[in-house]
Amino acid sequence: MVRDATTPQIPIVGHPDVRRMLLAQKSYAEGALALILYCGRLLDDERTAPTTDERARAGLLLDMLTPIAKSWPSQWCLEANNLAIQVHGGYGYTREYNVEPFYRDNRVNPIHEGTHGVHGLDLLGRKVVMDGGTGLRLPIETVSMTTARAAAADNQAAGFGRQLDASLAHVAAVTRRLWEAGDAESALANASVYLEAVGHVVVAWMWLDVAGTDAGRRRTQRRLLRGQAPGGSVLPPVRTAQDGGAVRAAGKPRPHHPRHARGLHLSLPYLPSVGLSRSFVRSADPGVVTVSSSSTSAATRARRSVRMASAPAPRPRTT
Repeated sequence: MVRDATTPQIPIVGHPDVRRMLLAQKSYAEGALALILYCGRLLDDERTAPTTDERARAGLLLDMLTPIAKSWPSQWCLEANNLAIQVHGGYGYTREYNVEPFYRDNRVNPIHEGTHGVHGLDLLGRKVVMDGGTGLRLPIETVSMTTARAAAADNQAAGFGRQLDASLAHVAAVTRRLWEAGDAESALANASVYLEAVGHVVVAWMWLDVAGTDAGRRRTQRRLLRGQAPGGSVLPPVRTAQDGGAVRAAGKPRPHHPRHARGLHLSLPYLPSVGLSRSFVRSADPGVVTVSSSSTSAATRARRSVRMASAPAPRPRTT
């Protein structure tokens, strides 16, 4: 169909192909961020989980995910930078727009972190076959728990869960096929491609897990901002940023006002039950933890970086 030249122009985001590239950037950047944060949680669980079995499980799963976490983001988040340049067209290739230095800065990641061949050999040659195949069975079981929750939700996530289950079964079948002949040289010739494929499945799992838990987290955050614990009990009242030392001197907070609320003062026993990440926790008075409702999370910063990569910087003035 030929476009009518008399119709007004539209922003480039109105074009389907531009939306495709922007959504791909978001998928790569935020999916990789979710994977890194998940590995960070496993690192904590490996040291602090209540039972020996839970600590061992976290350690084994972290071992499996480490080569993916080192390699996949360095490869595909660079592709997000590449797409940002493409969105800008020729302008994106010039230094007056942020996406050009972003690409140059991130190009080093596949060199010093993303040595894909080495990480592929580690994943296929060591990790998936360690402990008699437990290295592969554990992530399959863990992903299957996420897809089971998605199936129980009976919404769009259930369909995504079925697709992820099919991809997971394909990974297991490919792994068996590569090793069934017992020829390590032939199997490891496919290590880099195998790493890339498994990385896609793992990041898809991260997205499905986020989709299944995000609604619950938002409900918890709304309850916290209303001064309620997840179980329904009322938390200590909200103190405002303007209170400062006057609140501590008076010994009691001002009444809660949503427009001025800046943080929640929670006693330590509340923290384990609300599931807040460390990025939200800041120091406060002795014996009190301040959870800031206005602090910027890492995920928010990642989304902002994607928006920066897809929006031109102001041109320098010329004389």
